[in-house]
Amino acid sequence: MSEKLISEELKKIIPFHYELDRDKLEITRVDDVPVTINDFEELATILPSSYKLDLADNKIVIMPVGART
Repeated sequence: MSEKLISEELKKIIPFHYELDRDKLEITRVDDVPVTINDFEELATILPSSYKLDLADNKIVIMPVGART
């Protein structure tokens, strides 16, 4: 799946109080409050299991499970 399709899919799923950086596939809060484990858990319950989440540096990084590093 291309990054453009991934970001379009994520944009439809992610709640309005989060912002998706389409180029980096990173999620931050729109109110500039640092992302917490609670935010991570909220997104983990919303996103399909085809996405892996990583919490670091006040942002959540999303990677499709099938993506290669």
